[in-house]
Amino acid sequence: MYGSENDEPAAQNDSSENESLLSDEEVEIPEESKISKILSDKTTRTVVILVLTMLFSTQLCQPDNFLETVYVHTQALKHLVQIYDLGDEYNEDYVKSLEHFKNETRKDDAELYPLVFLQFGDPNSTFSMAMIKDQEWEPRLVDLRIDEYNSITIKAENGVDFIAAYSMKTSSQLEAIINISRTTFICLVLSFASIFFTKDAQTLVLDPLERMIEKVKLMAQNPLAAATDEVENAGVYTYAIKTENKDEKTVEEEKQYETAVLERAIVKIGHLLALGLGEAGGMIIAQNISSGGDLDPMIPGTKTYCIFGFCIIDDFVETTEALETEIMMYVNKIAEIVHSCVDKYRGAPNKNIGEAFLCVWKFYDPDEIEQMDMLGKYSNKRMCKENRIVADLSVYAFLKVIAKINKYEHILEYNQMESIKKTVSDDFRVRMGFGLHQGWAIEGSIGSYFKIDASYLSPNVNMAARLEAATKQFGTEVLLSGDMHDILSDELKQVCREIDTVTVKGSIRPVRLFTVDINIRELVPSQDPMFHKGLREKKYLRYKLRKMLFQSLYSGKTSTAREFNTDHELIELRRFHDPEFEARFALSYQLYLAGDWETAGEGFEELLAERPDDGPTRSLHNVINIQHKGVCPPDWKGFRPLTSK
Repeated sequence: MYGSENDEPAAQNDSSENESLLSDEEVEIPEESKISKILSDKTTRTVVILVLTMLFSTQLCQPDNFLETVYVHTQALKHLVQIYDLGDEYNEDYVKSLEHFKNETRKDDAELYPLVFLQFGDPNSTFSMAMIKDQEWEPRLVDLRIDEYNSITIKAENGVDFIAAYSMKTSSQLEAIINISRTTFICLVLSFASIFFTKDAQTLVLDPLERMIEKVKLMAQNPLAAATDEVENAGVYTYAIKTENKDEKTVEEEKQYETAVLERAIVKIGHLLALGLGEAGGMIIAQNISSGGDLDPMIPGTKTYCIFGFCIIDDFVETTEALETEIMMYVNKIAEIVHSCVDKYRGAPNKNIGEAFLCVWKFYDPDEIEQMDMLGKYSNKRMCKENRIVADLSVYAFLKVIAKINKYEHILEYNQMESIKKTVSDDFRVRMGFGLHQGWAIEGSIGSYFKIDASYLSPNVNMAARLEAATKQFGTEVLLSGDMHDILSDELKQVCREIDTVTVKGSIRPVRLFTVDINIRELVPSQDPMFHKGLREKKYLRYKLRKMLFQSLYSGKTSTAREFNTDHELIELRRFHDPEFEARFALSYQLYLAGDWETAGEGFEELLAERPDDGPTRSLHNVINIQHKGVCPPDWKGFRPLTSK
């Protein structure tokens, strides 16, 4: 009881303290945006000018300012009546005044107020009815409307009414013209005011909004355009026309408006979406932007046919220990080379997994590849021109990456770092393995509403990864599957060497393995021409080079084989290519497939003695002469299981 009574005042004190705190809190008023201030100022200025203009114009355009008030008829008629009232001795003066009234008043005011009727007294008549005379001029009084004439009546001392009526038709017309002109002027002022109101809103709000809508529509149609300058430049031409007469300071000020900041933010968000989700996420971005419903990143996957390229940076764990925080710079320098080459040659980087990169080349006509897949036989001859170009360029791209990472000085400098040599080995070099395979895959979003990756699910993707892993076992930089080799042009097939037939883990289907003989030891170091250029300039130059290449390829001005044979970096890579050695290797390889391991082993032993650094020769020599002592297994079917994953 006592405790509850004591607690009640305490609760009241707490409540009063909370109320005082709430009352002391300042209500934060949102700060007015810069564009709102400017639009308000311009609107206020326009309204003030409009009101003042209308006030002055309505006063200046009054009819009384242009039309004289009629006094002449009244004064003349009064003068005439006064002379008439003087009597007969002034008859002569009266007659003269009457004539003057008839003639001079009509002459002076004939344009605006012509006299049309006059009733006056006759001083020579004593008969009451004859004392009044009248005279009428054109237009006749009866022909005028009641508001088109005015009359003045003055009574003489003898009771005679002097009446003068004058036409106001001309003055009424002039007054109407003045009123119409005033109304027209006000309409023009209001029209100009509305134009100024609209112009300010159009310039500050509507134009930027229209450009934003144009950018969003473009991203919905082609999400990957956001990664280029296409979205950023949407609406720029119209904007440039409207700002060509503005000084630089004004243009710079407009770039600070919230609408301009929002417009740039939309471009950046679209660019980041395109970079984050890549080509595989294009459908996800497009569908969610164009649809009016809720966000739905988990759209169903679609089956497609692609070329899959998988590459990994070797010795990554040891290099990370050596470089520590600088490892990001190391990976990103290599990633820029990989991604730029893949993009230039019609591919798309898909996933970056630490030291690994998955790259994808989509076929122009996937149905064509699907038909060959159903038949189980691939042929370059049965492919359209665009698909043949894509197939060749995938090999071309990876060879260019190999050349650049072994040639560019900003990559070669890692070969000389003592910290890496201590951790890895004294003969460390930046090395990457590359695997290329083609086939079907399911393209779509992988993950959940918390995090998604737009990528590809297929055993063919895994095959590309296993081919890359096998490059270490075969001592090569790049490995191609037989399915990949079959869709290459005849010219590119000639630069490939078949080195084994194996089955990989998880598959019983034999896979022929091919490589491209290259020599990276004799490359001449050089500086990357793009290394010191700005990001925008890099993007522009790469876009132009890519566009020029594809225009030449599709128009027939050049071919993939011609590009391959004239590229100075690939010429350097293939400088020590020995066709005779390859022919002897091919002969021993056929004996190996046929089961004549004794003869094949002797051939590989001779080849290895001649070129001890040839990885494929060493690999088959180890299989035949070391593992099996030159004896072919009794269950040999022309292929072997790949011991490395």
